[in-house]
Amino acid sequence: MQLNLEAESRNKMDAMRVKKKLEQDINELEVTLDAVNKARAETERNFKKYQQQIRDLQQVRLVIIATSCRPGSSGTICPPPMAVRLAADLRPVRGRVRCPHVSGGRPAAGS
Repeated sequence: MQLNLEAESRNKMDAMRVKKKLEQDINELEVTLDAVNKARAETERNFKKYQQQIRDLQQVRLVIIATSCRPGSSGTICPPPMAVRLAADLRPVRGRVRCPHVSGGRPAAGS
């Protein structure tokens, strides 16, 4: 009878230890989840900001090209070097905006 009580007591202590460990693991996972969700929200904000910057740069580029390519516009060659630089600056960013989840902005194989 005494052995049964000791075994039951040991099993109860083991169960309590496992329960406490599981509760600690759950708390750590909740903290990690919170941090990941905050990072995701920040990433989404940055993504939207970059999309808006790209739209703004595209508008500037169109205005520059439109104003410099008009007949009689001081004889500049279309497109002007600044517009070419803007277009070159946009190429790598444009790829990242299309596929932000893929490194380098290139679509994944089979997509």
